[in-house]
Amino acid sequence: MIVRTVDIALFLVALAGFAMTLSVYFERAEHITEYENYVAKVGRLKVDQPDKIHVKRMATDIPDHFAWRVYLPPSPSSGSSDLQTRIFMGDDQGGGFTVYQDTGNETTFRVTLRQTDDRVEACINTASSKIKDQRVANFVQKHWDDLQFEVAGASDTLVQGRDKVIKLLEVKLPKRIADEFVAEHGAEFRAAVERPFSFYHGFKSAKDWP
Repeated sequence: MIVRTVDIALFLVALAGFAMTLSVYFERAEHITEYENYVAKVGRLKVDQPDKIHVKRMATDIPDHFAWRVYLPPSPSSGSSDLQTRIFMGDDQGGGFTVYQDTGNETTFRVTLRQTDDRVEACINTASSKIKDQRVANFVQKHWDDLQFEVAGASDTLVQGRDKVIKLLEVKLPKRIADEFVAEHGAEFRAAVERPFSFYHGFKSAKDWP
């Protein structure tokens, strides 16, 4: 009876592992399919210096949605696990996420800004972060049309060494508008309203992470 119970337990563990593997496989396949669809529309990213990072913005038809094609040279250490994407909220790190999709040397990144009745959220591929202070979130929503975007590779392809971090996108409000909030709530909120979100990607070993 004990042996039979152990066999059943092992079978259930194996089944759970298989289900998890299947889920990862389908998620990876979805990203690869999306990337190949982009390639079919706009072609592959032209890479003149294969030892450097190449970033090119892609046109999108969705409001508050940004996309890039990114070429990454071989990792200086252990491979894709050495890559990281981080979302920063003002001066504070919102989190570090490994979101690299294994599509060879090229991949795609997508950033979407969303607002609902009670929050402002930013998503980069499968990772997301939201403005936690409700006063800041309400202020950003109020001035949504005043948001300014510093976008990597917006005109020409950005080419840089792999020891540098890619600043994909910085979302900002003009200082004159941020001053309204600071005057009411204090100078400690300036970074939060002047630069609600920033998105960076690169190798963990890069020396210029914020």
